[in-house]
Formats: sequence, structure tokens, C-alpha cells
Amino acid sequence: MRKQLAVLFLFVRSSILWMLLLFLLLAAAEIGWFSVLLRGLPDFSGAVDETQAYELFQNAGLEQLLASGVMKYPMLAALALACVQLMRVGSEKDARVGYTLRRLLVSEQTVFVWQWVCNAAFFFLLWVVQLALAFGLCTWYTRAADPLLVSEQTVFLAFVRDDLLHSLLPLGDVLLWVRNALFFLVLSGACALCPYRRRRGFYAWATYACAAYFLFRFPVGLGALVAVDFLFFTPLLLYICYLVWSRDENGWREEGRAS
Repeated sequence: MRKQLAVLFLFVRSSILWMLLLFLLLAAAEIGWFSVLLRGLPDFSGAVDETQAYELFQNAGLEQLLASGVMKYPMLAALALACVQLMRVGSEKDARVGYTLRRLLVSEQTVFVWQWVCNAAFFFLLWVVQLALAFGLCTWYTRAADPLLVSEQTVFLAFVRDDLLHSLLPLGDVLLWVRNALFFLVLSGACALCPYRRRRGFYAWATYACAAYFLFRFPVGLGALVAVDFLFFTPLLLYICYLVWSRDENGWREEGRAS
């Protein structure tokens, strides 16, 4: 058990500082962008009639600010960078991580499982950070915007109507909760599969396909069709497990680089 915990600690230590820096950059990007949008909010005291006030409201509501991509694009960029980092750790035979793994004399399947767990923990932390930023920025808007733009339901409606916020916190959408859990489970395993395959000289096309699909499909709106996501990720999860547990070391050598 001590060797297995050493494997887990190795993966955590290899990425923790990089991921913390990524969280800080994500927060700085979203807070900076959001502050610029808040400065551009209209002054309703200059509205001469109700029609003009309504036009200003249509362009300055919280949902309109979120539609600019103030959270969506920084988060997707952070997800992409996180995938790159997690796929890189332990991927080369001569790297420090690879050397340490060989010295620990732990099976490759065990190494894969602990890297999968580590990746899942980092993606969970990214979700927590982004959710905290979403609540914080939405609360900032309710305090900084004109009272005419804010109601008791402003934040709640934003989490229902905005694609990214609804995907982050689906509220009563149980199917979307399950879909998100499957998303992050498979993405974590796919990122662990990449170094597992690279240590054998193979490419991990499943990892690249999973990451690309995830970035394309993660933000979905209320009532979106998510069954197609299950059709994509369930076979991919089975394929990842097949690649790791169905063949021994001799099988990999005989297969060669053609796979």
C-alpha cells in the first residue's frame, strides 16, 4: 500500500503547482473580463421613458453579460490546458516521473488507476473553482448593477438559462448530473491513458477524441438532448478499460507500434 500511495503522491506533486497556477489565471481572466463588462453597464437615470429603459435593460442584464463568453471561454481554455498537463505527466520513458515509477516496481495497471484518481480530483477542483467564481461574479453583478436590472430571481434564472452555468450546476436535471459525472470520469481516464500508452511508444487517439468532444459538448442548455453523449462516452470508457486490462506486457510488445 505504501508504494501505491507513493504513486499517487508522485502524480499529485507533479501537477499541483501547475494546476494552482491555472486556477489563479482562470480567476484573474474571468474577474478582469467581468469587471470591464460591469463598467459598461448603462445609467438608467438618463432614460427618458420606459421604452428607452427597456432597451437598456435588454442589453445589460446578467444573462446578456454571460452570453459574451466571460466565463465560458476562460473555462474551456482552462479545461484544455488541464488536459494537456495531465496527459503530459509520466508520458515519456526518460522523464523523472517515468524513472520513479519504474523504481517503485508497481504494475502499470495500478499506476494507471492512481493517475486516473489523481486526474479526477484535479478536474473536480476545477469544477469547484469555476462554480465558486460563477456564484461570486453573479453576486457581484447583483450588487453593482442598477436596481432595475436585479431581482430576487436574477442569479437563479441565470443558472437555469445560461448554458455554461446550467451545465456546471444542473439543479433538478438528474440526467445532466449523471452525464457530467460520466464526462469527467471518462476524461480523467482518457488523460491517464495517454501517458500509459506513450510509455509503450503508442499514441492515445482515444484521449484526443475524448478531450475534443468534451470541449465541444460540455456547455449545454436546458432541455438539451444528452443521450448522444452517453452513446459516445460509454463505449469510450469500455475501450479505455479494454486497452489497459485486456493485454499483458508481452501482448503489447507483440502488437508493436502499429496500434
